[in-house]
Amino acid sequence: MHAYIKDKCRAPTGAIYDPETDKYIFDTNQQFDLIIKHWQTVFGQHKNSPPSWQNFKDAYGHYEANEKAPTRLPTGQELYNRAQRTKADTAAGSDAWKPVELKALPPRAWDHRAELMQLSSELRRYPSSYYEVTTVALPKKDKGTQPLDHRLLAIFSSLYRIESGARFDIL
Repeated sequence: MHAYIKDKCRAPTGAIYDPETDKYIFDTNQQFDLIIKHWQTVFGQHKNSPPSWQNFKDAYGHYEANEKAPTRLPTGQELYNRAQRTKADTAAGSDAWKPVELKALPPRAWDHRAELMQLSSELRRYPSSYYEVTTVALPKKDKGTQPLDHRLLAIFSSLYRIESGARFDIL
């Protein structure tokens, strides 16, 4: 998966049908452009009138379990515990770490990671992989080959997933 995301190898080419040109597209870059073009109706639905946070909060605020974000960062033990809960068959993240590899790290390694998280927070500097999310388009099961017949999947850094999960656990 990491090699595919980093464009170091190509998956077997499938075709996506372009209804505007009445042709099948085999080039992966053109497929990506076509999918993005058709998903713009979803991506851009609020581009001219951003949604109101207050309206959203009024409608769904009663579902909040905790109105305040945690003021402390996870401890090494909490990071370790979260890593132990990852599924063994989960794909590698955009940082090329497989969750099963992170799961194998000893608790002391997570203590060091917690120290790094604290330093990052104090300096307000975070790994560049935390700012980037890779999005892949996967065909929906038993669907056609048109652009909207694909679902978009965000691939985050595996470390970020564990750290953000541990922060969620604090709530």
